[in-house]
Amino acid sequence: MLEDPAIEHPELTKRKYPGAIRVGLALMSKRMAPFAFVIGAFVSVAVAIVIVVTAFTPQNASVVQALMFGVGPLLSYLAVVTALGATRASWPPVLLGAVGIVTACSAHMTWYAELETNSAAGTSRTWLALIVSAALLISGAAGALIWRHVSRVIPTLAAVSLSTLGGVVAGVLTVPVLVIPGTTLVLALAALVIVMVRHRNEHQNLKRRAAAAAQS
Repeated sequence: MLEDPAIEHPELTKRKYPGAIRVGLALMSKRMAPFAFVIGAFVSVAVAIVIVVTAFTPQNASVVQALMFGVGPLLSYLAVVTALGATRASWPPVLLGAVGIVTACSAHMTWYAELETNSAAGTSRTWLALIVSAALLISGAAGALIWRHVSRVIPTLAAVSLSTLGGVVAGVLTVPVLVIPGTTLVLALAALVIVMVRHRNEHQNLKRRAAAAAQS
């Protein structure tokens, strides 16, 4: 009769089960992270709307702007990234894109601050520097992510051209789009759809693997 390894060698159990627990927690956090980011994005939108409807004042305008132009888009972006399964190697461009979104938010808040103070809107060096920096950061992040996906399947020259074009388009379009108040809600909804589809696909893959294992 075979002995239970946990009884025969208790020192192995002490090493095995904590490792299994850590792996399980890591997988759970990986699966739950997109949902947490999506929930955070919707909460930021809801809080901003409540403030605008019930108690909007010049004093809390910056809070609304930060929620609508910064926190909401950033959390939606992170929800999409984590849902698509960003690896450790792809996190540098992902974080670069996050910095770009924050910089774009700062630019938009600077714009509104200039409007409120009756200064020359959009002409300050700070605003211009923030806009250019945000566009460059987002372009670099998008180009790097595109490069990671296409460099292995198409020729190098085509990959460079596609990455550069995609990065420029992303940087040029993202910065002005983020200033539209409804963009945050659209991004949150898109992130939710991507997260749900990704979760459903993973669940179906697990079911197919379990069925294949049961038949073998």
